Amino acid sequence: CLLASDGIVRINGDNANKKHEKADAGGRISMTIYRVGSSGGSTGPTAFLSPGVRRKDSYNAAFLQKHGAATRSGVYINPAGYMAEEAWVEMAEDQAKGIRAMPSICDNPEWWVVSVIDGFGPHTSSPKAM
Repeated sequence: CLLASDGIVRINGDNANKKHEKADAGGRISMTIYRVGSSGGSTGPTAFLSPGVRRKDSYNAAFLQKHGAATRSGVYINPAGYMAEEAWVEMAEDQAKGIRAMPSICDNPEWWVVSVIDGFGPHTSSPKAM
């Protein structure tokens, strides 16, 4: 979750939470976080999927990397903030390139990478994202 106030920006996220929410005056704002890791211990790209219609220009890959995120991490926007086919198609290419940039993978280019994807509709409904 990206929080900004008075020039201070923090990225909060806990892999124990399936749903990340921030309480505000109008209720709760929810977002989806998609994380990649490897059995070798490398951290891969993280995708922050936030509700809205437009991403703040400064919330980009460079911003995330400056604050400790892996290469090809990104902030994506859709109206609900939940995974939908359009969001998955947009982030899938960055996720694939980010996986290839993980130290344990790029140090061993002869290795094959297997990404286990559940049966959730947007993950499997578009050949472009597969």
